[in-house]
Amino acid sequence: MKTKSLLVILVVFSWILSACQPAQIPSTETATIVPSTNTPVPTNTPKPTSTPIPPTPTVVPPAVLTEYLENVRITKVDAFDNDNDWDLWTGKVSDGVLEIVGNDWNAVSRKRVFLEGNGILVNFKYTKGAEFELLFNKGEWWTDPYRRFGVYLVTDYAQSNLWEGQKALGFNYLRGNFYLVPDTWYSLLMTLGKDGEFFAIVWDPSNPEKFISDRRKIEEWSGITWTFNMGANEGTILFDDFMEIEFDNIK
Repeated sequence: MKTKSLLVILVVFSWILSACQPAQIPSTETATIVPSTNTPVPTNTPKPTSTPIPPTPTVVPPAVLTEYLENVRITKVDAFDNDNDWDLWTGKVSDGVLEIVGNDWNAVSRKRVFLEGNGILVNFKYTKGAEFELLFNKGEWWTDPYRRFGVYLVTDYAQSNLWEGQKALGFNYLRGNFYLVPDTWYSLLMTLGKDGEFFAIVWDPSNPEKFISDRRKIEEWSGITWTFNMGANEGTILFDDFMEIEFDNIK
């Protein structure tokens, strides 16, 4: 009996010891990190490149110009699709031409100044009996500071026209190998050279070998700033394809 009691005591004591042992903590598994599908992935986006602006097309000067001028360049073309570059005291721009009807020398004026090494090129056509002039001038008409180099056309003859103050310095006929006739298109070049040198030439654009020209020089007029006018006293004159030029020298 005593032995049985001792056995019961040992069993109870063993149970008490096992209950007092700390509970076993299960091992923790390593967590797997799953990348978020909403995380933006940075990319190297190239910077947009600017679209290059094509250069202004170069207008090739007529061969006649290169015969008389060194390093000539066309700097502006006026196709008379508007009158933005002109002060029109007379005339009108329509259908790609400038029309001037002669009346007491009413004129149009280019809205810029011209210097040595500048010039103009224009096509023109006139009616029978027309009287008109294209000119570079400086100052107010009929005053002492006034200066003019022009090409004056009357009764189918072209003359260079020089004025100083209230005095005409001479009218020289443009000389060459043909005569002007009404209702025919012609080309006119007028240039302001260095040291007061002036050159004008008219030619038949359908046959440039037909031309008339004149060349004058007044050294005292060197360095003048000029304006350009076109005016008429009689008849109707059409102007087309006006161009501004630059050059180095008159040959």
